[in-house]
Amino acid sequence: MTLTDAAAREAIRTHLNCTFLIEAAAGTGKSTSLISRMVSLVRTGTCRVETIAAITFTVKAAAQLREHFQEELERARREGSGEERARLDAAIETIERCFIGTTHAFCARLLRERPVEAALDPEFQENDQVRSLLLANDFWNRYLERISARGEPILEQLRESGIDLRNLREGFIKLVEFPDVEIVSVRVPRPDLSRVYRDLSQMLDDIEPHMPDAGDGHEQDKFETLIRRLLRKRYRVDAGDPSEIFDFLDEANHKSAQPVQGRWPDKALAKSLGKRYSEFVETELRPALTRWREHSHEVALDILRPALEEFAAERRRTGKLSFQDLLMCARDLLRDHPHVRTYFQRRFTHLLVDEFQDTDPVQAEVMFLLTGVDVHEKEWRKLSPRPGSLFIVGDPKQSIYRFRRADITTYLQVKERIVASGGEELSLSSNFRSNRVVCDWVNESVGPLFDAAAVESGRQAAYSPLASTREAVSLSGIYHLESTGQNVRDVAVSEAACLAKWIRRAVDARTAIEDDGPPRPLEWRDVMLVSATRGRLGVYADALERAGIPIEVSGSRAFTSGEELAALLALLRAVIDPDDQVSLVAFLRGPLCGVDDQALYDFVVEGGRFSWLREPQPADSRDERIERAFAMLRETWRESREHPPAATIARLVERLGIVALAAAGARG
Repeated sequence: MTLTDAAAREAIRTHLNCTFLIEAAAGTGKSTSLISRMVSLVRTGTCRVETIAAITFTVKAAAQLREHFQEELERARREGSGEERARLDAAIETIERCFIGTTHAFCARLLRERPVEAALDPEFQENDQVRSLLLANDFWNRYLERISARGEPILEQLRESGIDLRNLREGFIKLVEFPDVEIVSVRVPRPDLSRVYRDLSQMLDDIEPHMPDAGDGHEQDKFETLIRRLLRKRYRVDAGDPSEIFDFLDEANHKSAQPVQGRWPDKALAKSLGKRYSEFVETELRPALTRWREHSHEVALDILRPALEEFAAERRRTGKLSFQDLLMCARDLLRDHPHVRTYFQRRFTHLLVDEFQDTDPVQAEVMFLLTGVDVHEKEWRKLSPRPGSLFIVGDPKQSIYRFRRADITTYLQVKERIVASGGEELSLSSNFRSNRVVCDWVNESVGPLFDAAAVESGRQAAYSPLASTREAVSLSGIYHLESTGQNVRDVAVSEAACLAKWIRRAVDARTAIEDDGPPRPLEWRDVMLVSATRGRLGVYADALERAGIPIEVSGSRAFTSGEELAALLALLRAVIDPDDQVSLVAFLRGPLCGVDDQALYDFVVEGGRFSWLREPQPADSRDERIERAFAMLRETWRESREHPPAATIARLVERLGIVALAAAGARG
């Protein structure tokens, strides 16, 4: 079968002195294309394996890439001969010298090789996100203690602006996470909120006499609740304190809270008051709050900026670097030291990047600094990669890390530089993952959703149609199920029954399917049901169980809602808290004890108390079932003092026969 993109795939393998950006849709073999180029670089003698750097997005992807690269080298060696085979032999023997890893790991490698120029301790630590967060929180606490002890003037400015230092922690953490982002702000004078405060007070006075009687037992609507809350709070506001005025006005910022006219004495007046309040919020209150926040923003930055600088210096001094620090330090090292850049360009002659759509601007900068011809140029957008030194694979439609600053803008800038410097953009569209029916449906359904104007302006990636290499076989296609039912639960039950029947019939009929080999009969393990929410999984599982279909459920709440577990949890809660009489009674009434309500009533009438701590006395009149339950609770409590929780629960489950009870029920 001739692939529609065969020419592009051939160029990847053979045009080794050309810089490429490959746009590859899902299932088109992005990583396979990257590996085929790596093998070609080695086989043809274009470079040695130790001068290749292959960048992936995750550690798992790096491990898979390394494994597949070795497999392809060995396959090429078996098929090769002469000089090519000798090169491949050498590559296999020294494959551990080839860098295959994440961007952060690669930057760490650069920094460890040239720590002096990077002004870092060679023994610096690479902290993951959790460790970096802990360090940032610790520094912020120490920083607050220090400036509070010194009585810094900024503290009074913060108070006057209504800013609580404790509320700046989240902003500090966010800015630490993105140290490359330039903080831009404009200093705005502090606005006077007194007039807006007086207008709001007057409005509250005008509304109060016309409100429903608070003592008539009616249910308050959101508007009445808001007004009553503001009336109560107004008496505690210091009209001379701008920060207290701001807090009060901020609480009043509810344009959507409207009176339910049927609950007010005068319906027409209620409607008029609600409209007046909404107009006030829209025209006066919100603009005033916006001006105040613009002023407060710069005041907050006055304390955040020095904290960020001090924390950045501390991380470098102590050698405790975050992932983003690794990128920033590597960027600075390559940008500011031409001789270091020259060294690494000789050290890594070919850079291949997978999943490029999730690359942020700093990573793109490192790529171009490492491959750019002019080692003295510091602006990466002016650099031209050496021919063949850079190979990028990605799909902008699959970018999922915009929250980490990976966006279409960086992708397009990189593509523009590659094409402008003599490189090429290629597209892979042959899909090896899905059959033709699925790909055609995706093209017809998803393709039209892409906004042509957004694509043209660079705000959205363009859609590339999928061309499947696999023909349709049995069960292929997209099916639409018309469910019946009056509510969500009924619909789920109907769907589950249809799906179970369909799967059962397909397996019993030994319907042929095709995966990596010749057609074979459908098996249970070939079927996966995926739901957008967990609520329906238990319903599907019940239907499949009734149809005799073996299942494995992941992510369902059905386990925690089971009767057996509920009974056990009631017992455990009663053990943990002897005063929890609700859990104790639930345990007694549950399947593990089976005490009926009449017996519980008689127990209380006869003077019994729901407390298992007290040992029974000879004169006590107790139900035998209740006494056995109390004895079990006391024994479990004693065991919990002597054994770990897991061991105590395991012994309890075995003693009660809960596993047998669960196995005898539905979905056992």
